[in-house]
Parts: sequence; C-alpha cells; structure tokens
Amino acid sequence: MKAAASFRISDLGILYLQFFNKLETSFMKGDWKLAEYVKASILQPTVKQYFEANPKKTPYMIIGFKVARGAENIRKKLREGGADASVGIDGTMVGIPVSGGPKAGFSNTNSNSVGFGGSSDFVFAHRVRKIKINWKTMDIESEDYIRGAAYHEGVET
Repeated sequence: MKAAASFRISDLGILYLQFFNKLETSFMKGDWKLAEYVKASILQPTVKQYFEANPKKTPYMIIGFKVARGAENIRKKLREGGADASVGIDGTMVGIPVSGGPKAGFSNTNSNSVGFGGSSDFVFAHRVRKIKINWKTMDIESEDYIRGAAYHEGVET
C-alpha cells in the first residue's frame, strides 16, 4: 500500500522597486533665509488678506522638492497555493501488475505585474513647513511638517 500527501503554500507578497537615473534636490537653506522668506511671503497683500479673513486656516509652504529624472518603476505581486493527496494500492510489490486508488489535487497561482520605464521628469517628493502666525504681534514661526511623510529621516509627529 502506498500513501502520500503534500501541501504547498507561498506568498511572495509585493515587490516594489523604483529606479532613477538622477534625483535632484532643491530646498531653501539656512534658518535665517527661510524665516525671512516665510515672513515676506505671508505678508504679501493678497496672502495676508486671505489669512486675516480666514484666521482658522493654517498656511503651509513648500520649501523644497526632489525631481526624479529617467524613472523606472516595477511592481510585482505573486501568490501560490496548493495541496496534493494520494492514497492507493500498488500491487507490483506482491507481483500483481495493478495500482490504483484515490488522488486529489489543488493548485492556485495569482500573479500580476505593473511597471513603467523612461518616464518624463516629475516631482518625487517635497518638503513642507507649517506656518504659525500671531497677527496681533506679527510673530511668524514655522516648523517642518512631516505628518505622513514617506521619506523623512526624523521621527514622525
């Protein structure tokens, strides 16, 4: 008598790769230059009017960005599954040229792939500052806004 069973399952999950020929970063350097720039921008007549009329609105300012040049993207997802079972009689061991019995099998494979290559240049990431304004004293402060940031090196707030 011969019996066999096997089970196979694998989940390779998602493979996600991004390639760039070049990443160019531009951002404002120096706290004193940034503070002057933020204050000058907020005090522009149309900007100042808007925030005076909408005091509960919080201004944000993009102060830097990364441009991706020559980007390629590859995303692959693969899942496998399977089961095999076999119970049977093998008569060749006792001199009878007969074998047989139940067998079962199951298999499943999902695979998808998405990608692009040779794209035009695009903004890959940006740096944002949250602006705090005290309109009575005209004090203007700013801080990095990193909530939900994917490529920030510090601790997310």
